[in-house]
Amino acid sequence: VIPDSITSIGIYTFAYCESLANVVIPDSVTSIRFGAFSLCKNLSSVVIGDSVTSIGGEAFGNCFSLTSIVIPDSVTNINWGAFYGCDNLTIYCEATSQPKGWDSAWNSSDRPVVWGYVKPTDDYFTFTEQTDGTYSIKAADVSNLPSEVYIPFSYNGKAVTAIDENAFY
Repeated sequence: VIPDSITSIGIYTFAYCESLANVVIPDSVTSIRFGAFSLCKNLSSVVIGDSVTSIGGEAFGNCFSLTSIVIPDSVTNINWGAFYGCDNLTIYCEATSQPKGWDSAWNSSDRPVVWGYVKPTDDYFTFTEQTDGTYSIKAADVSNLPSEVYIPFSYNGKAVTAIDENAFY
Protein backbone atom coordinates (compact mmCIF):
# COMPACT_ATOMS: atom_id res chain seq x y z
CA VAL A 1 0.00 0.00 0.00
CA ILE A 2 1.48 3.32 -1.07
CA PRO A 3 0.41 6.10 1.33
CA ASP A 4 -1.33 9.29 0.18
CA SER A 5 1.69 11.35 1.24
CA ILE A 6 3.76 10.02 -1.71
CA THR A 7 3.86 12.25 -4.81
CA SER A 8 6.42 10.44 -6.97
CA ILE A 9 7.60 6.86 -7.38
CA GLY A 10 11.33 7.04 -8.05
CA ILE A 11 13.64 5.33 -10.52
CA TYR A 12 13.75 1.54 -9.95
CA THR A 13 11.86 1.91 -6.62
CA PHE A 14 10.23 -1.53 -6.82
CA ALA A 15 12.35 -3.08 -9.59
CA TYR A 16 12.92 -6.83 -9.22
CA CYS A 17 10.34 -7.15 -6.39
CA GLU A 18 9.41 -10.67 -7.41
CA SER A 19 6.78 -11.09 -4.67
CA LEU A 20 4.92 -7.89 -5.50
CA ALA A 21 1.54 -8.90 -6.93
CA ASN A 22 -0.79 -5.89 -6.60
CA VAL A 23 -0.24 -2.14 -6.48
CA VAL A 24 -2.67 0.72 -5.96
CA ILE A 25 -1.04 4.03 -6.83
CA PRO A 26 -2.94 6.74 -4.92
CA ASP A 27 -4.22 9.99 -6.38
CA SER A 28 -1.42 11.89 -4.58
CA VAL A 29 1.18 10.44 -6.99
CA THR A 30 1.87 12.54 -10.09
CA SER A 31 4.82 10.67 -11.60
CA ILE A 32 6.00 7.11 -11.98
CA ARG A 33 9.69 7.27 -12.89
CA PHE A 34 11.91 5.15 -15.13
CA GLY A 35 11.85 1.43 -14.32
CA ALA A 36 9.83 1.97 -11.13
CA PHE A 37 8.17 -1.46 -11.33
CA SER A 38 10.37 -3.13 -13.95
CA LEU A 39 10.95 -6.87 -13.71
CA CYS A 40 8.26 -7.41 -11.07
CA LYS A 41 7.51 -10.75 -12.68
CA ASN A 42 4.46 -11.54 -10.51
CA LEU A 43 2.85 -8.12 -10.67
CA SER A 44 -0.65 -8.83 -11.98
CA SER A 45 -2.74 -5.84 -10.87
CA VAL A 46 -1.95 -2.13 -11.02
CA VAL A 47 -4.38 0.69 -10.33
CA ILE A 48 -3.04 4.09 -11.39
CA GLY A 49 -4.43 7.11 -9.54
CA ASP A 50 -6.18 9.91 -11.40
CA SER A 51 -3.44 12.48 -10.66
CA VAL A 52 -0.59 10.67 -12.42
CA THR A 53 0.62 12.83 -15.31
CA SER A 54 3.86 11.07 -16.25
CA ILE A 55 4.93 7.44 -16.69
CA GLY A 56 8.64 6.90 -17.25
CA GLY A 57 10.34 4.62 -19.73
CA GLU A 58 10.19 0.93 -18.84
CA ALA A 59 8.17 1.85 -15.72
CA PHE A 60 6.41 -1.52 -15.99
CA GLY A 61 8.94 -3.18 -18.29
CA ASN A 62 9.00 -6.98 -18.25
CA CYS A 63 6.12 -7.36 -15.79
CA PHE A 64 5.22 -10.71 -17.32
CA SER A 65 2.08 -11.35 -15.24
CA LEU A 66 0.49 -7.97 -15.91
CA THR A 67 -2.60 -8.59 -18.08
CA SER A 68 -4.42 -5.25 -17.99
CA ILE A 69 -3.87 -1.67 -16.91
CA VAL A 70 -5.98 1.50 -17.09
CA ILE A 71 -4.18 4.72 -18.05
CA PRO A 72 -6.17 7.68 -16.68
CA ASP A 73 -6.73 10.67 -18.94
CA SER A 74 -4.57 12.73 -16.54
CA VAL A 75 -1.47 11.07 -18.07
CA THR A 76 0.04 13.54 -20.53
CA ASN A 77 3.49 11.96 -20.85
CA ILE A 78 4.56 8.34 -21.32
CA ASN A 79 8.15 7.58 -22.25
CA TRP A 80 9.65 4.87 -24.43
CA GLY A 81 8.86 1.27 -23.61
CA ALA A 82 6.77 1.94 -20.51
CA PHE A 83 5.26 -1.55 -20.94
CA TYR A 84 8.13 -3.21 -22.79
CA GLY A 85 8.06 -7.01 -22.55
CA CYS A 86 4.58 -7.19 -20.99
CA ASP A 87 3.53 -9.83 -23.49
CA ASN A 88 0.11 -10.57 -21.97
CA LEU A 89 -0.96 -6.96 -21.41
CA THR A 90 -4.01 -5.12 -22.73
CA ILE A 91 -3.87 -1.37 -22.16
CA TYR A 92 -7.06 0.57 -21.45
CA CYS A 93 -6.70 4.32 -22.03
CA GLU A 94 -9.26 6.87 -20.94
CA ALA A 95 -7.94 9.20 -23.64
CA THR A 96 -9.72 8.74 -26.97
CA SER A 97 -6.42 8.84 -28.90
CA GLN A 98 -2.70 9.04 -28.17
CA PRO A 99 -1.88 12.38 -26.49
CA LYS A 100 0.88 14.48 -28.08
CA GLY A 101 3.15 14.15 -25.03
CA TRP A 102 3.40 10.37 -25.31
CA ASP A 103 6.61 9.07 -26.88
CA SER A 104 5.99 7.46 -30.27
CA ALA A 105 7.39 4.19 -28.86
CA TRP A 106 5.52 4.26 -25.53
CA ASN A 107 3.91 0.95 -26.55
CA SER A 108 7.03 -0.53 -28.13
CA SER A 109 5.83 -4.10 -27.55
CA ASP A 110 2.72 -3.27 -29.61
CA ARG A 111 0.26 -4.40 -26.95
CA PRO A 112 -3.47 -4.07 -27.69
CA VAL A 113 -4.88 -0.66 -26.70
CA VAL A 114 -8.51 0.18 -25.97
CA TRP A 115 -8.95 3.94 -26.48
CA GLY A 116 -11.78 5.86 -24.81
CA TYR A 117 -12.13 3.48 -21.88
CA VAL A 118 -14.79 4.69 -19.44
CA LYS A 119 -14.46 3.66 -15.81
CA PRO A 120 -17.61 1.90 -14.64
CA THR A 121 -19.71 3.84 -12.17
CA ASP A 122 -22.19 2.97 -9.45
CA ASP A 123 -24.91 3.64 -12.05
CA TYR A 124 -23.94 0.36 -13.71
CA PHE A 125 -22.66 -1.80 -10.87
CA THR A 126 -23.30 -2.71 -7.26
CA PHE A 127 -20.17 -3.50 -5.26
CA THR A 128 -20.23 -5.70 -2.16
CA GLU A 129 -17.30 -5.73 0.23
CA GLN A 130 -16.05 -9.24 1.00
CA THR A 131 -14.68 -10.48 4.33
CA ASP A 132 -11.12 -10.21 2.99
CA GLY A 133 -11.60 -6.52 2.14
CA THR A 134 -11.97 -7.03 -1.63
CA TYR A 135 -15.17 -6.44 -3.58
CA SER A 136 -17.57 -8.51 -5.64
CA ILE A 137 -19.63 -6.99 -8.43
CA LYS A 138 -23.01 -7.32 -10.12
CA ALA A 139 -25.03 -5.22 -12.53
CA ALA A 140 -27.22 -2.60 -10.85
CA ASP A 141 -29.69 -2.67 -13.74
CA VAL A 142 -28.97 -4.88 -16.76
CA SER A 143 -31.29 -2.79 -18.96
CA ASN A 144 -29.06 0.25 -18.29
CA LEU A 145 -25.75 -1.38 -19.29
CA PRO A 146 -23.86 -0.19 -22.37
CA SER A 147 -23.17 -2.62 -25.21
CA GLU A 148 -19.64 -3.22 -23.93
CA VAL A 149 -18.95 -3.67 -20.23
CA TYR A 150 -15.53 -3.50 -18.61
CA ILE A 151 -15.37 -4.96 -15.13
CA PRO A 152 -13.16 -2.68 -13.05
CA PHE A 153 -9.96 -3.93 -11.46
CA SER A 154 -10.65 -2.07 -8.25
CA TYR A 155 -13.26 -0.14 -6.30
CA ASN A 156 -12.46 2.33 -3.52
CA GLY A 157 -8.80 1.40 -3.94
CA LYS A 158 -9.40 -2.32 -3.31
CA ALA A 159 -9.42 -5.19 -5.78
CA VAL A 160 -12.58 -6.50 -7.40
CA THR A 161 -12.09 -10.25 -7.12
CA ALA A 162 -15.49 -11.81 -7.73
CA ILE A 163 -18.54 -11.59 -9.98
CA ASP A 164 -21.74 -12.37 -8.08
CA GLU A 165 -24.09 -15.17 -9.11
CA ASN A 166 -26.54 -14.04 -11.80
CA ALA A 167 -24.65 -10.74 -11.95
CA PHE A 168 -25.69 -9.99 -15.52
CA TYR A 169 -28.80 -12.16 -15.77
